[in-house]
Amino acid sequence: MLRREIQELQADLTHRRMADVRRAIDWHPMSSMPDEMKDGRYILFWERKMPVVGYWCDRSVAGSDRSFWSTGFASIEDDDLIALESPTHWAEIHQPNLGPAVSSAEMDFQAKTS
Repeated sequence: MLRREIQELQADLTHRRMADVRRAIDWHPMSSMPDEMKDGRYILFWERKMPVVGYWCDRSVAGSDRSFWSTGFASIEDDDLIALESPTHWAEIHQPNLGPAVSSAEMDFQAKTS
């Protein structure tokens, strides 16, 4: 009985936290995203019931037959990048007091040159 009550409290707390995130961030519908955002920069997405960080993965970079929004993680089964399935909203990510975040390509370059 106590275990079930704890699980219910945890689920309620998670639901409240996600509601706080939805209210605190300047979310935009996916249909409003400008094409300029598809440059490899990291973007915050709302997918299903939670926020997810991802970026636009052009098919020429991904070695795929299509371009897609990616999490940047690869599947353990086939090593393909994991695509976001159906994000409904997006928000820009800014570094604290530093302006817009760097793109995934810039991070890869910085990692290779440092």
